[in-house]
Amino acid sequence: MTDISDDIIKYFKDTGLIDDYTVQYEQWHDGGKPYYFAIIPDSGMPVMPWMRSPNYRVVIVGPKSKRAYANGGIGNMVESLMQYMRDNMSSPLHNYIEATEPSQPITTDSDRRMITFSLMTKLAV
Repeated sequence: MTDISDDIIKYFKDTGLIDDYTVQYEQWHDGGKPYYFAIIPDSGMPVMPWMRSPNYRVVIVGPKSKRAYANGGIGNMVESLMQYMRDNMSSPLHNYIEATEPSQPITTDSDRRMITFSLMTKLAV
C-alpha cells in the first residue's frame, strides 16, 4: 500500500464503523470472512480540473444473506460512512476527500451483497 491509501484506510478506521470488516487493498478476494472493506485504486482523471490526485473505489461486502442489506447491515454502515464523510471532508494527507453516491446493492456470484462508491481526493500541499 501507499501512504495515501494507508491514510484513507486510517480515515475510515477512525470512524469505528469498519472494525468488524476485513480490510483489503487493490482487489476484493472472498476468503470466507463475513464482512470486507476493500479500497481499490481507480484509474482515470477526475472531471474537476482542480482535483488531480489519486482516486479510489471502495467496495463493501456483507455476508451471504438477503437480510445483510435489508435489515441494516452494510446498508446502514455505508450510510453512516457517508455521513461521516460529509462531516469530515479532510484527513492528515488530504485537504479534500469526497465520495460519490453509493451504488445499489449488487449480489455477487456467491450470494453476498456488495455496495461500491468512488472516492475523489486532493492531496494537501
